[in-house]
Amino acid sequence: MLAMATPPLTAEQARVVHHDPARHATVLAVAGAGKTTTLVHRVAYLLAQGTPASRVRAVMFNRAARASFEEKLSALGVPTGQGGVRVQTFHALGLDIVRWAERAGLLAGQRELLEVEEEQRLGRQAIQQVLRAQGLTKKSTAEHGLELDALLDAIHTWKSMLTPPSRALYPDNYLFVPGFSAFEALRLRAGKLTFEDLIAEAVALIEQRAEARDALVDRLDHLIIDEFQDVNHANQRLAWLLAGRRARVMVVGDDDQCIYEWRGARSAWLRGEFARAFDAWPHDRYVLSRTFRFGPAIAQAASRVVARNLARVDKGLVADDLRQPAHLSVSDAGALEQAGQLQALLDGGTAVADVIVLVRSWAQAYPLQAALLARELPFYCEDGQRLFVDTWPVKVQRGYLLLAARLGDALDDATTDALELVVNTPRRYVRADAFRAALARGKAYGTRVVDLLDQQQALYPHVASLRATLGHAVRPLAHEAWGALAQLDFLSCFQQFLPEDVAHEFALRQSAFADLLRVRQVPLSDVEAFCGALDTRRGQPDAACLRITSVFKAKGLEWAHVFLPRVVEGLFPTLHPPSAGAEDRAHPERSRGRTDVMEAERRLFYVALTRARQSVRVFTDCEARETPSRFVVEAALPRIHAAVEAVQQALDTGRVTAATRQAIEANAADPALHDSLLAIVATAKPRLQRKLKKILGATPGG
Repeated sequence: MLAMATPPLTAEQARVVHHDPARHATVLAVAGAGKTTTLVHRVAYLLAQGTPASRVRAVMFNRAARASFEEKLSALGVPTGQGGVRVQTFHALGLDIVRWAERAGLLAGQRELLEVEEEQRLGRQAIQQVLRAQGLTKKSTAEHGLELDALLDAIHTWKSMLTPPSRALYPDNYLFVPGFSAFEALRLRAGKLTFEDLIAEAVALIEQRAEARDALVDRLDHLIIDEFQDVNHANQRLAWLLAGRRARVMVVGDDDQCIYEWRGARSAWLRGEFARAFDAWPHDRYVLSRTFRFGPAIAQAASRVVARNLARVDKGLVADDLRQPAHLSVSDAGALEQAGQLQALLDGGTAVADVIVLVRSWAQAYPLQAALLARELPFYCEDGQRLFVDTWPVKVQRGYLLLAARLGDALDDATTDALELVVNTPRRYVRADAFRAALARGKAYGTRVVDLLDQQQALYPHVASLRATLGHAVRPLAHEAWGALAQLDFLSCFQQFLPEDVAHEFALRQSAFADLLRVRQVPLSDVEAFCGALDTRRGQPDAACLRITSVFKAKGLEWAHVFLPRVVEGLFPTLHPPSAGAEDRAHPERSRGRTDVMEAERRLFYVALTRARQSVRVFTDCEARETPSRFVVEAALPRIHAAVEAVQQALDTGRVTAATRQAIEANAADPALHDSLLAIVATAKPRLQRKLKKILGATPGG
């Protein structure tokens, strides 16, 4: 007998739990709506109604969500695993089908999954094959845009669209399709599978083999799919095939949190396409509008931003606890001040696990990384993201500094590497192979750096500018590395051969590096030793370090305090629409339906705001020619903070001060904020409630 405790469900949640078992359902759930709790009670309800546990399947977005869901099911006494309710990710579901097919003889052998490092190795091999076939050199890789990460992203996208190389199209770069073909040939020769192949092969089996259809289709009574706004075409196709005409399907998600369109996700599936495609049963739609994560201030700010989007379903976003406080702030404080606020928060007793720094692009993090290093505050970047000092633009700076410091020294490995790095940055029209040979000869004879440059001027007149630059850089402040950097115009250099936005982003890294050298007072002679000794974690485990990650990695997670650095136009939001990317010649519709770039960026900002439970600190520290993000204006964080805090203080003290009255009156004309304040006021005692309502007015501005 299933032991079901009576859950403290809201009316909205209860409607989802008791949804008619003979109908499909779409559940639109706002951030922090308690959807996991709702879904586990839905599963328990289905079993209590007599559905066998083995005929219920739940599909989660990732392994962490799967483990959490299983744990909560077990707490309700719901059997899981073999013979019970199966909880899987899409990849695990695909792997089960592939392994079943291998045992049944429908697929040959038992192929292993590609590890990340092996996939990257095959990708590099594919690139080299394509370059050779096209008569291009390895040095041409970046120039021609055939870089490893970009190629692998395209391959993942093609596989998510169930597109083979024969149908692949990539309008922006003619090398990508041959790269895909080469990668697939290498993968098949190695007998390996990518994670995307698990889904693609499962779909192909069911579509093409009667034995697979007989064994796999129409075997479930209920299929529940979480985070449905993030699934791609291949995921959707597999779910549709497995459901058949028997399974009743419940999909759950938030179209406002659809932030993975670049890998095939489309919010339209959650907003209506699911109901049209899954037509074996009638369909109902539910909304979970109450959030248990944060109070009314964060809810109001997030709502204001995302409400400007057109391609969405209006769900409302209502704080369950209207008296839950929050700190919302916008500041133009620089990176050192931001690091100081982080330090103060941690020194005040906040656990480092309760604080997060979120960025839309890593360019936002560079100045703060430098400031954290300067303050010796341990941190780490998600996914092993390289520290800015180890990226190419800063390595160019380091190369110039090394050469300036050692202009009179004999050539060695370090100075020859530095010369090779900087000689054509900016372009000086020096032949790489000939210069490399000259460096080797010079090192063998003990030639000084300055003498080699003097020799090369006869062959390459532009080398004179490098010689002069190095001499000029070291003269004004011979012992200050940051002073030497101030003499070098790297931005103009990068603008000669890079798009303006890329050149600007490179310059941001270099500016952060110069700031770090200045704050730590690093002498010119010690730059390389200083960089080599940098340890962002300062010997601490990740659990003891501040975490910096991207908004893309943060969805589904929450922290007490969220820091958003450098929220400026061009970085957050980006102002560049995505490229055409990977397409399917036979099915062009599979790559269409992406949201307008600004709506997509607005969703990202919404996700960033709604990761917070207690505070959001937005920083608009701008470089020259930058302006604060439009989203900061849309969110109206300081105004919302002042108004909500004023009403909450009145409820806490039972008094209406002049400051409270002023804060309320200043925002009474704002319709959305007026209604939010009115909802909080409704929780007050009658006398205070009447007084506050009189200040607010019955209608905005009334």
